[in-house]
Amino acid sequence: MSLSGRLTILALFVVPLAAGCGEYPRVTVVNQGGEPIGEIVVTLEEGYSYTVGSLDTGGRTTICVEPEGESSPTISYIDGRGERREASGGYLEEGGGYYLTLTIQGDGEVNINSTIGY
Repeated sequence: MSLSGRLTILALFVVPLAAGCGEYPRVTVVNQGGEPIGEIVVTLEEGYSYTVGSLDTGGRTTICVEPEGESSPTISYIDGRGERREASGGYLEEGGGYYLTLTIQGDGEVNINSTIGY
């Protein structure tokens, strides 16, 4: 088989894996506030941090995380007034289809919703 044929076969397996989280838990951050937020970071209890970046009003993004065992994540961000805000809660475990949604409200409160299964 030629090199280009091998690369095509490899791409067929790698692209679907990169497109999803597989068995890793997912964390979705939603900005339902009235202003953009920035410097969003999700940190797991064991210290692993995942930089989300910024979200416009109404924006959302999903990241894959890799907790070691059980974890209750913390989200920190800069609100529209330039103040650093932080909230902790929810529950994730490695594998098993855990899904956490962190919804940032206009008053700066963070609604946390943990579910199992996608």
